[in-house]
Amino acid sequence: MEKNLLEGNLKHFPCLKEVIEKEVVNVQPYTGEGHIEMLTRLRHEFDTRFSDFNKIEAIAQFVSYAYMPLDAESLSQTIEQHFSESRPETELEIVTLQNDLCLKSVAGKENFWCLVSKQKYPILVNVASKISALLGSTYLCESTFSNMKFIKNKYRSRLTDEHFDSCVRLRITNYQPDVKKLTDMMDCQSSH
Repeated sequence: MEKNLLEGNLKHFPCLKEVIEKEVVNVQPYTGEGHIEMLTRLRHEFDTRFSDFNKIEAIAQFVSYAYMPLDAESLSQTIEQHFSESRPETELEIVTLQNDLCLKSVAGKENFWCLVSKQKYPILVNVASKISALLGSTYLCESTFSNMKFIKNKYRSRLTDEHFDSCVRLRITNYQPDVKKLTDMMDCQSSH
């Protein structure tokens, strides 16, 4: 993208292109230096933040689809490095899993690792649950933080901690109450 900006090609930046075209009275032609510097910093920031994910990429790919072609020895070495599991046992589990025809028939399903026997493949099930928790918890943290910012805006700055906690819990839950059933169960108040 930086190269495109240097060449004046703004195909990936339609809003910037629109602003430049509208301002016909430009004293200086657009060089893109500030934007190039910002993109370079942003790319560096992403590289440093996600460098840990690059280290476990092979494991994450295996967890997402266990029957892809892979080097079992290399994968077991990576699992040993990051999860302190025995390399020979891990390699044996990988090879056994990849040759398990029953599991192969349900490969690719969303709940695949729930179907894998923890007694037969304890290391792989453990690693899969840790990877799933890692990716899921990252999303949950980001989502919760966004919801907290939304709830505690400048108009609602007087929330008590207890009320704020309740609001956050309501905002992030997947629970859908059956309002009709709940209201039917309630006793109506009679006038005195």
